[in-house]
Amino acid sequence: MTPTAPQDIKNINTMFQTIQPLMENLYGRWLDEQGLEDIKDYAKVIQVELDKYGFTIVVMKKKPFGFTFKINDTEAIYQLTITTTQYKWKRA
Repeated sequence: MTPTAPQDIKNINTMFQTIQPLMENLYGRWLDEQGLEDIKDYAKVIQVELDKYGFTIVVMKKKPFGFTFKINDTEAIYQLTITTTQYKWKRA
C-alpha cells in the first residue's frame, strides 16, 4: 500500500472540515427520510463538494452513513462516516 502523501492528507482534512455541516444536515435528513429517498441523490449533492478537492465518490453507504472516495489521480481509497456520536475519515 502506497502511503498517503502529506498534501493529500491536508486536502482530505480540509474537505472533511468544510463539508461537516453538509454531512450533519444530510445525515439528519437521511434518518428522517431513509424510507422515502434514494441514497444516490445524497451522493450527487456530496460529489459537487468533492469536485472542489479532486475527490470522487466510489460508493455511498447507508450504515454507517457516509461514503467511500478516492483522490482522482491515485488508487488510494478512503471512507468518511457520520453517526450520532462520531464524524471521521480513514483510509480503507
